[in-house]
Amino acid sequence: MAPSAEQILKAVEADLPEEAIGREALEDCSSVASRLPSGVRSYYLECRLDDDPQVDFLVQFTDRLQACRDLQAVLPASPSRSWEQNVSLFRRWSDDATPLREVPFLWLEYDIDADFDSVIPEASPSIGVERGYFSRYRERPDSDNAGALRRASAGLAALASPAPSDVLQATVDRCVRALPARGALIYVSWMITRTPSCLKLYLALPKTEVLAYLARIGWRGDEERVRRVIETQYGPVQETAFIDVSVDDRVLSRVGFALSQLHRREMERFTEQWACVDVPPECTRKMAAVRRWPGIAEMRLDGQRSWLHRWLDLKFILEENGRLRPKAYLGFMPRPPLPFA
Repeated sequence: MAPSAEQILKAVEADLPEEAIGREALEDCSSVASRLPSGVRSYYLECRLDDDPQVDFLVQFTDRLQACRDLQAVLPASPSRSWEQNVSLFRRWSDDATPLREVPFLWLEYDIDADFDSVIPEASPSIGVERGYFSRYRERPDSDNAGALRRASAGLAALASPAPSDVLQATVDRCVRALPARGALIYVSWMITRTPSCLKLYLALPKTEVLAYLARIGWRGDEERVRRVIETQYGPVQETAFIDVSVDDRVLSRVGFALSQLHRREMERFTEQWACVDVPPECTRKMAAVRRWPGIAEMRLDGQRSWLHRWLDLKFILEENGRLRPKAYLGFMPRPPLPFA
């Protein structure tokens, strides 16, 4: 049997930077982990690098048949609406008769905020709609945005009530159809636990085409701030920008810029600590702390010899007021050791 989420979170606890992951936040994440099914493939702890102590917990599933069975096994006796929506999504994912069968992964994101309920934690789903996503570690996959849009629409329909409005669906269609030739829709996230809820599209774009793309979809944020992010935070990256575009019935001004492990092959001097990336002065203390996170540790999990891989991703959120807020994503996942190790 695979180790539980609770066991894995406990295994990385000693390596977590206290400056970024406070004790109270960790306890809340542990309460989420204790209620998760087995079969989680990888994890993120998402923390803000400014003075905001909030830490969110994200989990990824890649085995659609097992994930559906396991999620239903931990369904609360009186499930909330978001629980019912997520179970509906996972059921459709396991159905060979739907376009969702081609989805390589699903994420659940638990916002540990003022509305967090440790007894029945609620999650917003993210649907991986790019079939060739994992090949991005080696090469840029061929775009299939028509297929990605079909899978995204099926996922939103599976989430059922409240169903996406026709205007929202039209906005998503417009954003996808406006992508340049080398652009791609990677996943779509419906933040159903937030008030108000909104949809996020995670996109890959040539960094030279980000501003032109945002103009085409009717984004009305600060273009100069975007240009500055592309020239500074994305300066060492040769080609690809990964961006979050938020939509409700229109494209919102808030936009996120991610730096992920996929950028390794596009950087001459990649370091796991992102040494080439600067953050605002008020974020330097936490940034220094999270840079200690990456590494690999050998340990026994559920009686089995395992390697626990830890990595660091970053995201820069350009808020509607023009403020740039950095976030750190502390990723971790267990792996079996190589046969010869």
